[in-house]
Amino acid sequence: MDSISERFRLIPSGPVLNVLREQPAPAILNPIENATGKKLQPYSANAESNSGPELRRFFMNLRIKALTGILAIACAWTPFSNGQQRPVKTSTLRVVQMNGIDMAAFLATLAVDYEITIGLEVDPDQPKPQIELNLRDVNFSQILDGLVKAEPKYRWREQDGSIEVLPISGGSILLDTPIQSFQVKDVNRAVAVNRLLGLREVQAMASSMNLKPRPPNDPSERIKDEKLSFDLSGVTMRQALNRIASDSGGRFWVFRRYPDGTLEISLR
Repeated sequence: MDSISERFRLIPSGPVLNVLREQPAPAILNPIENATGKKLQPYSANAESNSGPELRRFFMNLRIKALTGILAIACAWTPFSNGQQRPVKTSTLRVVQMNGIDMAAFLATLAVDYEITIGLEVDPDQPKPQIELNLRDVNFSQILDGLVKAEPKYRWREQDGSIEVLPISGGSILLDTPIQSFQVKDVNRAVAVNRLLGLREVQAMASSMNLKPRPPNDPSERIKDEKLSFDLSGVTMRQALNRIASDSGGRFWVFRRYPDGTLEISLR
């Protein structure tokens, strides 16, 4: 069973699975194995499509294709650094169809589904980009390749076992601010982010860029009992956010700058 963002609910519709917005229910995606043991998994979303009853026929067709060797075998994924084990899901083949879906919501889904920390720095000219994807027989790295091809303003990279998606140009140097020391003990993710923004180095850099944090949202009930504790030194703000997201279990953060000179950091 794979998970998807709690904002969405998957329903069968024709030869794909579609997403309806704001329907909080779990997703069940059944992987199909081919003769080599590789898996092909539908992983799709369409913000405006209607449902239909042809899911059984779809899976039957997939099994036929898999058994006849038509499906490609996923490329190998580069091992992560610092001893972090490679999640086995990264080699799973998938069909990805997205139409008008928020990039941050999609990446948040990938982060939880693949159990990999992902950070998104949004292009300030488009704070909430919408994406369209139509990919077949792709693994995790190929999904990210398809994403940045569909949104050519962005690139992605792997850094210390985390995935970072950021603008090719116009990125914020604030996220690369060197941090001498950052310690938290028994706090939730919202408090950890607020303390990160309150560090002397971060405040000095934000002030030099005429940036001010937006008022934080009230923490949700599900994170009030979190107890994050770590001691970091010699890291950047971006790396500290990766650690907060990883330890909190949400595995995703997004950084946005707005035309009014404010910034916002959200964790899922």
